[in-house]
Amino acid sequence: MEQAAQDGEHEPEIDAGGPPTLPYGSWPSPIRIDDLVAEVVRLSDPWVDGDDVYWIEGRPAEGGRSVLVLRSSDGVTRDITPPPFDVRSRVHEYGGGAYVVAGGTVLFSHLKDGRLYRLDPGDDAPQPLTPEGPFRYADLRFDPARRRFLAIREDHTGDGDPRAAIVDIALDGDRPVRVLYEGPDFLAAPRPSPDGRSLAWLEWDLPDMPWDVSRLRVAPFLDDGGLGPSDLAAGGSDESIAQPEWSPDALLHFVSDRTGWWNIYRLAPGPRLENLTPIEAEFADPAWVFDRSSYGYLADGAIVGVGRSGGRDRIFHIAPGDSLGEVASPYTDIGTLRVGPAGIVANVGTPTVPSTIGIEKKTNPFLRPNSHELRKSLGMEKASDVDVFGETRKRKDNF
Repeated sequence: MEQAAQDGEHEPEIDAGGPPTLPYGSWPSPIRIDDLVAEVVRLSDPWVDGDDVYWIEGRPAEGGRSVLVLRSSDGVTRDITPPPFDVRSRVHEYGGGAYVVAGGTVLFSHLKDGRLYRLDPGDDAPQPLTPEGPFRYADLRFDPARRRFLAIREDHTGDGDPRAAIVDIALDGDRPVRVLYEGPDFLAAPRPSPDGRSLAWLEWDLPDMPWDVSRLRVAPFLDDGGLGPSDLAAGGSDESIAQPEWSPDALLHFVSDRTGWWNIYRLAPGPRLENLTPIEAEFADPAWVFDRSSYGYLADGAIVGVGRSGGRDRIFHIAPGDSLGEVASPYTDIGTLRVGPAGIVANVGTPTVPSTIGIEKKTNPFLRPNSHELRKSLGMEKASDVDVFGETRKRKDNF
């Protein structure tokens, strides 16, 4: 087969009895890649800050830039991060957890230089909080008791493997970044307790992967903001731990595969470990990226979680120590889930509907058993949330 030697392009071999013949993969097409994906916006990483909802939009039309978007409580949607800022992280190469919002203040990682930038409400120009250098940051959290941010930092100084550490970053960037903990090959999920007394995190070492073997550790904060000696809370040589979170009353929750299924557990006083979802369903997914979230806490103390079974995702209402029930939902694919005053926010989709950011609680009666309107319509104004939930499910089953 003849080829054009000068410009490297294939010249068609003309066959008078049929169409031109070209090598596999070289046939010219009038349909360009841009024609297919230029207007396709990828939605990911929702976050809730008070009544405001944030998410990231990956925009092919802007060179693939990831833009932080805000939908404020008045229903207005606008971009938060201006060009050329690209809200992404390359920690572990796959990234994730590239931003956090607290009280309207945004902290985010810019892909090009790996630095963390702060953007206050009303400001248009993000300000760097971390120095230039071979550093990457991810899995960000605000520590309100000490007015600082916490993050996983990956240090690429010198040769060899990068070094992982949990670090703190001053709210105003007025002091150097401080290492709070280091040692394991990999670190993730630094989560300060709501009472400001403790920090939980995940760690693992080569050659293990986090969905095979990982450890959950907890350490007290010292007076200077550092960490005291840590204790192993869960995990070890044959257990994978994921998504540690503190409940509003400072009880540590996490997902473990100790039964062969990734179930949600609570570390109750004693200490006593309680499986809150003892069913054959996965309430986490492999931690390829940081800051995945499959459950959150409702105002009444219950938990809403996403369990995966039978080839689809399902929403569950979990009343610890009381009940576990599936919530009716049309969605079969449910990604990162957050809970806030505005409701439950998640990436959701179906086989025929592309991924969207859904505010489920506003329309789903199973997720608002304490709603006055719902209780009145059921004639159960004085009933418990559990009874309201049960009656709602009964009526759904008989619909």
